[in-house]
Amino acid sequence: MMYSKNNYKIYFMENEKEVERLSIKVDSDKWVEKYIQPLAKNVDSITIIDLGCGPGTIACSVARNYPDSTIYAIDNSKTKIDEIQKNINSYKLNNIYGMLSDAYSLPFNENTFDIVYCRFLLEYLDNPNEILKEMFIVTKTNGTVLIQDLDGQLLWHYPIDNELQNKIVKVVNYLNKTTGFDQFIGRKLYNLFFTSRFYDIDIKIETYHLFAGKIDEFNHKIWDLKLDIAMPKIIEVLGEFEALSFKKQMLEYFLREDTLTYSTLFTVTGKKPCYDNIEL
Repeated sequence: MMYSKNNYKIYFMENEKEVERLSIKVDSDKWVEKYIQPLAKNVDSITIIDLGCGPGTIACSVARNYPDSTIYAIDNSKTKIDEIQKNINSYKLNNIYGMLSDAYSLPFNENTFDIVYCRFLLEYLDNPNEILKEMFIVTKTNGTVLIQDLDGQLLWHYPIDNELQNKIVKVVNYLNKTTGFDQFIGRKLYNLFFTSRFYDIDIKIETYHLFAGKIDEFNHKIWDLKLDIAMPKIIEVLGEFEALSFKKQMLEYFLREDTLTYSTLFTVTGKKPCYDNIEL
């Protein structure tokens, strides 16, 4: 899921802890049932791209659930591609291919795939319009593109701890400035689809990070990992002492019984129109 020229993004997405975090944080079979099954109903054989696939947890689930289909799991991180191959071998799958490729220049012909999807990818990219253009090109006429991403990640908490919130805003703004991380990409997806000439656009909004009261042990571990992975960048903006203090404050905030933390998940789908020579 790493497509930026920025060196920090390379570090972030190659980090072994990030591979671990991505592998354990999603129930891949439930995700496929909820988001892919409605797009592939009554069809046994389809061609699919998982773009920015990370360790391939979801892509392998798609391959298991649609054994007559062909899935390409694409990432620009060799670490992730190696992990995908381990998963493919573990499940003995013969209908999925891990591919090292740049999302800005996909190595496929036009009108090739029935479904092209990405999850938590655009928030890290410098030019999401160009990514959507590439997805549009390789999708078949009347095929479907699905993009899922967050809005308000890290930002929304109540009651507000002013000291902690000021640090959060400072860190998030710095990430935006230095890495292109867009904490508000979710709300922009509909317009991206609309201006890219998709039709039959559908949008769903759900809560994602939703912790009311003391966080459970599993999600506490996920956030511990997330902050640990981001620590080099947090140190850049806050300094080492304040960065470590920030992590401690954040994790302690999650353990309080009186706090609410949430972010919003946007899932947008659109179909490629059935006329030729469209300009994006």
